[in-house]
Amino acid sequence: KSDPANAKTHGALGTLYEAQGWSNLALQCYANARSPDSAEPRWRYRWAVLAAKAGMIESAERAFLDVIDKAPGYAPAHEKLGSLLLDRNDLTGATACYQRLVEIAPDKPHGYIGLALVQLGSEDFAEAAEILSEAIAVAPNMPQAHYLLGRAYQGLGRADDARRELALGGGGAAAPLEDPWSAGVSEGRVTVASQIQAATEMDDNGRTDKAAVLLEQVLKSEPNDPAVMNNLSSAYLRLNRYDDAFRLLKRALQVDPTSAAIHVNLSIAYRSRGDLDNALKHLEKASALAPWDGRPYRNKGAVLAQAGRLDEAIIAFEQAKRVDPGNIYVDGYLGAMYAGLERWDEAIKSFEEAVQRMPKSADWHFQLGLARVRVNRIDDAISSLRTAHALEPSNEEIKRLLRHVESDRAQRGP
Repeated sequence: KSDPANAKTHGALGTLYEAQGWSNLALQCYANARSPDSAEPRWRYRWAVLAAKAGMIESAERAFLDVIDKAPGYAPAHEKLGSLLLDRNDLTGATACYQRLVEIAPDKPHGYIGLALVQLGSEDFAEAAEILSEAIAVAPNMPQAHYLLGRAYQGLGRADDARRELALGGGGAAAPLEDPWSAGVSEGRVTVASQIQAATEMDDNGRTDKAAVLLEQVLKSEPNDPAVMNNLSSAYLRLNRYDDAFRLLKRALQVDPTSAAIHVNLSIAYRSRGDLDNALKHLEKASALAPWDGRPYRNKGAVLAQAGRLDEAIIAFEQAKRVDPGNIYVDGYLGAMYAGLERWDEAIKSFEEAVQRMPKSADWHFQLGLARVRVNRIDDAISSLRTAHALEPSNEEIKRLLRHVESDRAQRGP
């Protein structure tokens, strides 16, 4: 307040907010920090990182480009922009980012791995394998490089080599690139909210077991905090520790019966026990408590589908889409419901929307191809199935259907 034009002060406050998990306040502070006369790109970078996490993809892309313009040698900016572009299927842009990353940090594997991901997406398995060999030469113990090399060998039909590399890769965990401009965020994580955020990031990076351990430690010091209990139960659910999750959620609900998130998680726990009636009851409660949240409706659709009530599931998923139109999964779920009812035109429309939102989902491309086969749109079906095969070349179900449809198409003639 005493120096509202001080970019450094705004940035430092944004770092504190981000450390506590208050992303909206942090975004505002980082925006204030990038004043026209400020040459410091760090705060613009932090803004871009948070904007990307919030789904503001195009704005984040522009922000990363601004950062690279001011700090062309800052490697993490190139990596994060490359990842954004790869997710958008902009292979040319992603390649340029990762090539520059290799030039800036030739002693790190991250640029090579990015280039290999581009080649895997283009089904150039030989080139991907060559690039990944370079990554492993730089970082022999990087699980992600070995895992992706195994994928490349699968595409090349080198089964023994693939098994060896996939075993070395384990779950394909990625080691983060050193990011000095994010250091302050990690250092500030001392509150319960920041520890929950840290656990969430672990979970997002595939380290759910570590997230659970962290939250168990937090729960010892905060035994009646419903947010801690709910987040720990979420980790338990992902680890298939359903009984632990159920006990903890019942306890959390006694502390805070008005939490929609607790009701949603409790519905998942009931569903794991096959108790669909109680699962639905808690989802009804959750949607009443948070009618603006799409999660209760999406989960309700899943429960109704499991119960074979597909017409009702469609209604629930449509509600989820109205409430949360930005969700990237719900169109695929709707397509599956329409397909289950053999309403193929509606299924095709939903799957077409699903692949637009998730162009790298082999499953949605496969389902779209299958639906197109059902209405005899064979050429379109082949196109979808080829895309699915390119995304998952080792998927036998996709290969079988593609071979069958192409063979049938050849026998029919033009």
